[in-house]
Amino acid sequence: MRQFWTMAVATFILLGFAAVVSASAIASSAHPDLRKQGRAMMVDAQYRLALALRR
Repeated sequence: MRQFWTMAVATFILLGFAAVVSASAIASSAHPDLRKQGRAMMVDAQYRLALALRR
């Protein structure tokens, strides 16, 4: 009986770990790549600064 509970707990822990890993993988693939957006914002900010300094 003790081995049954040990296997049940081990299975529960492994399934929980697999669920967390798959959920984080789904969450990371759902968001767009923020590096591209950040780079575009920096380029836009530099362009606006250059225009402001010309005036």
